[in-house]
Amino acid sequence: MSMDFVKALKAPASIDGWFVKLLIGGFFLMIPILNFAIMGYVVKYLEKFMNKDGNLPGSPASDLGDNLVLGFKCFIGCIVLGVVFSIVLLIMSVLFAKLKLVYVILTILFQIVAGILTLLMSANFAIDKKILSFIGFPRAALLVKDNPNTLNFILQVVGVSAIYILLMALLAVTVIPLPFLAYAFTLSSYNLLGQYIQDAPHLAEARAQVK
Repeated sequence: MSMDFVKALKAPASIDGWFVKLLIGGFFLMIPILNFAIMGYVVKYLEKFMNKDGNLPGSPASDLGDNLVLGFKCFIGCIVLGVVFSIVLLIMSVLFAKLKLVYVILTILFQIVAGILTLLMSANFAIDKKILSFIGFPRAALLVKDNPNTLNFILQVVGVSAIYILLMALLAVTVIPLPFLAYAFTLSSYNLLGQYIQDAPHLAEARAQVK
């Protein structure tokens, strides 16, 4: 199944009462602790894709307690993954200490790769909801193995990011609060991720590894 870029862009408005739910999501993003619910919510969104249902699951306020707990675990997992990224950056800084331009270019490329890898590892986390799944690279590799949409996924994530960055830049001088747009960007990005993993040839094998 090919990926649908337009579907990802429309994802924030694909649910009944989408405007109110977009406001709820943007509000949650602005509030410490409550923003964990957004992370828990998108993990459930990925779960639905794995079960061949790409519809948004209510709103972040639905099952708020469960979303908060799940989101907090996801947050800790991202910190663990961030430690791995920091070690890689440290090694790069040592290896290319005398090649400033090369180091800058590699750092920019690494940040792009790290962003896409963070998305992928969140899908790995969605399989069993264990914090260490954020560094469970062998199982995550199964989501990529023989997946014909890998290049499309990368290009479309970059494309969605570029569109939302442009929109945020344009709207930064208006009265429209950026957190609501940031929430819409989150939904679009995870829609792309969901599309990518739902037909991954080895998704069943990855899910079978859950203990």
